[in-house]
Amino acid sequence: MFRVPRTVVKNARFIRSIALGIIIFIMSLSATGCFLWPVEEEMPKPPLVQPDEVQLPLRTVVRGPIEESIRGTATYTPSIYEAVVLKNQAGKVVRIHIKEGDYVNQGDLLLELDSTDLEDQLYYQRIAHERAQIAYDRLLERWEIQGGGDKYDLRLAEINLEVETKKLNELEEKYRKTRVFAPMSGQINYMRRLKPDDVIADGTTLCQISDPDSGVLEYNNTTYAHYFTLGTKVQVSYTKNKQLYEYECEVIGPTANQPEDSNKKGVVTIDATGLQNLEFGDRVQIKLVLNYNENAVLVPRSVLRENQGAYFVYVYENGMRTQRLVEVGIMTTTEAEIVAGLEPGEQVFTR
Repeated sequence: MFRVPRTVVKNARFIRSIALGIIIFIMSLSATGCFLWPVEEEMPKPPLVQPDEVQLPLRTVVRGPIEESIRGTATYTPSIYEAVVLKNQAGKVVRIHIKEGDYVNQGDLLLELDSTDLEDQLYYQRIAHERAQIAYDRLLERWEIQGGGDKYDLRLAEINLEVETKKLNELEEKYRKTRVFAPMSGQINYMRRLKPDDVIADGTTLCQISDPDSGVLEYNNTTYAHYFTLGTKVQVSYTKNKQLYEYECEVIGPTANQPEDSNKKGVVTIDATGLQNLEFGDRVQIKLVLNYNENAVLVPRSVLRENQGAYFVYVYENGMRTQRLVEVGIMTTTEAEIVAGLEPGEQVFTR
């Protein structure tokens, strides 16, 4: 029978004892919580988040001034003027005696057209007319001295004078049409662009002469013209040379009952007496106040709701959204006056 050596048995016992010791050591570490793996730490709890406060779309009812008005732009223009139009006149421009802004007197020469041929013809015709006049005067004088004479010679001289006179008048009329004269005294506030050698046609407007003391303001608006009744006060303002001018002027022009084909339909004329440093063509700001309340209860116009002609708003009342009827007064594009239904300090919903 085979027998295990005693040394081998001793070694096996030694190994079992070591293994048992290791197992006991590991179990003891597990029991005490001290193991080789890292210990997980407990994560702190996140802080509580406070909910955002709900912002309601509210506006507070206030008290203040409100104004309903019409604003626009008016033009400073002459009320007395005359356009200089070529009538049965045409030709090449020779000389221009005026420019825009000049002051002229009635009868002043404004423009010369080419008249070279006419000047020569007129020179010789004046001589012919003078010769015929002398011949007729001589026969008439002889007739008076002698108490008679050849009546046929006198009649022929008279006929000749009439013919030459007619020729002279026609040439002078043609010559006159080569000259353009001022029909009135005033200022040239419009001038057609011309230069020598330009050809100008019959019916052309050369310029416009205006009375510098006849300036008025004209506001053209067919929609609002009927508000500007005669005598209505209008606020006028403008800036000239960095200086602000403000005036109160009066409506003086026709506004209502104008014919449909009238060129003044929708044009309001405002007195400009006393307005300083204005030139024809300048534009000014005007304002016509229709209604005004210095101490009105006001809300934004956008909060108003309308139903079958009645206005209402939504009011924040006792923490609730409440519908309330209101009576409206003056309204502008941004604000509305509340005559009844709201008090200052109350809050209304904007949407």
